[in-house]
Amino acid sequence: SRILQYELSSTDNPLCADLKRDIVTASINHPAGLAVSTLLRSHFAGKREKDEGLPAPLRKILEKCCQGATDAALYAKNVIMAWNSAIYYVDRAWFRTNLIPLLDWDKDPQVATSAWQGLLRSGHPYNPLVEDIKNLLLNTVSHYDQLGSTSTSFCVLALRTRFFKLAKIGTATFRKFFDSFPLHGYEELTHVLHRTQADTMNPRKGEKGDPKFWDKYIKPFFLELWPNRPNIITEKVSQEIISLISES
Repeated sequence: SRILQYELSSTDNPLCADLKRDIVTASINHPAGLAVSTLLRSHFAGKREKDEGLPAPLRKILEKCCQGATDAALYAKNVIMAWNSAIYYVDRAWFRTNLIPLLDWDKDPQVATSAWQGLLRSGHPYNPLVEDIKNLLLNTVSHYDQLGSTSTSFCVLALRTRFFKLAKIGTATFRKFFDSFPLHGYEELTHVLHRTQADTMNPRKGEKGDPKFWDKYIKPFFLELWPNRPNIITEKVSQEIISLISES
């Protein structure tokens, strides 16, 4: 924690040119990111109970990271958000107060960039959390290019939210959302759909598949939500859709 305190007291400016770099890699390798990761890994090493709350000393450290405006604090935020499921599980009230605001693009785009990339690199967020961040999720499509290497994970989260009803979002709202992706976003969306269907239709040993995945999820997606705009059908999108249909 001494390393973290030192890094957080630095007078460096937030991110600056680092926005052009891979924030995830930079956060993992930065001393502040390493220190936060060590603290959280140590705390969550044992079994934790739902809503047990974070201990006061850890909350104090994390809050200082959330409130800081230096490079170190920004990298720390990325790492903290990567632990979103574990933190939300044990202390959702603290999470809502201190971490959800970091995902708001209107408050601070640099912080939101770091926070979203942290959340998306963690895998699937804890399902109840998606309802709490649904409006911020919908707004994030307008900042797709700022997600960097985590944009594919954003596509996965968007599709899971629709398919499995992780948040109360109407069809009309979803239609507008999926109509707002950049052109290359549709290439990633169709790739994720193809990969998901392939994994589901041909599950690995010990995994449960769903032979009706096309009928239950993908076909309704194209009928109800896919934008009716010819210009989004690039060669890559076309190839992915053809593979989807032929393998359904």
